Amino acid sequence: AAAKLSSDDADIITKAVSTLDTWETLCDQGVSIAMSSNPDIQYLNSASSQLKTKASALSSATALLSAKLKQFNIS
Repeated sequence: AAAKLSSDDADIITKAVSTLDTWETLCDQGVSIAMSSNPDIQYLNSASSQLKTKASALSSATALLSAKLKQFNIS
């Protein structure tokens, strides 16, 4: 026969798992906050944003040029 936990033991285990989950969440948030204030991470976020903007501008310019070339039947 399989051994069964008492309700007190099951409750203790459940609370321990909940506590560990809570600490994991807090640690993840702490790491996220620490990383967001790191100058290297801030630079990477800024550079990424600038690259996205430039990529969008290039895409628009390419579409515009393609449309103008089609007017002259150049594809």
